[in-house]
Amino acid sequence: MSSPSEQAATGRHGWFPGWRSPATWVVILLVVLLVVLAVRWSVGDGGTAAPASMPTASPGASQRPEPSGGPTEDPSGSPVTSAEPSASPSVAPTEEPQAGAPGSPDVLRPTAAPVAIDEPAEPEPQVEVRLTSIEAVEGEANIPGEVGGPSLRVTVTIDNATSASLDLTSAVVNLYYGADRLPAIDLLEPGKVDFPGNVRAGETASGTFVFLIPVDERDDVTVEFDLSSDSTVLLFAGPVAT
Repeated sequence: MSSPSEQAATGRHGWFPGWRSPATWVVILLVVLLVVLAVRWSVGDGGTAAPASMPTASPGASQRPEPSGGPTEDPSGSPVTSAEPSASPSVAPTEEPQAGAPGSPDVLRPTAAPVAIDEPAEPEPQVEVRLTSIEAVEGEANIPGEVGGPSLRVTVTIDNATSASLDLTSAVVNLYYGADRLPAIDLLEPGKVDFPGNVRAGETASGTFVFLIPVDERDDVTVEFDLSSDSTVLLFAGPVAT
């Protein structure tokens, strides 16, 4: 057992002299607090490692800003879609409807009221058109796709009483039959003859056209004559006795 003198010496010169002093405990607590703060700083926001979600630019990537209307990024790196609506694609204008059967809604051209089969009509002033002949013939198939059968051969005569030559290169003749105005198929034979290129002032020109039409559909026939896009469309309607 140590003597009182030895215990007193140990208390004065041991490894922890004055360990019961309040000042000693304050120093210890400050050291612990500094250690804790240092650890938190090294693993928290004070670290130098880049966040995992931070996007990295690929080598050679352009740093130019997105064009107006394209996707952008907010500061967090998440893509943001622009609220500005994109421009609608241009729409090509629709073509003007083509003329169809007489009386159909898509006929935009001026059309005269129908006249009888044997009456004349005028598409322009001083230009008279007549159906001078309608004959029953047997239509012939001469080219691929044609079908022969009972047909009507219609001759159309144009009288030019104007003082100038009349252009006939755009003149068209069509035939429709039945209550539904079904278009008749035109044939080359027998005896189709187109209009000449023009008819001189004071002269007359004719053209002959062959249309495939059933015999039992000839009580309601409409012949359409269209001189040009600047003229009135003529209609000759009625029964055809053949």
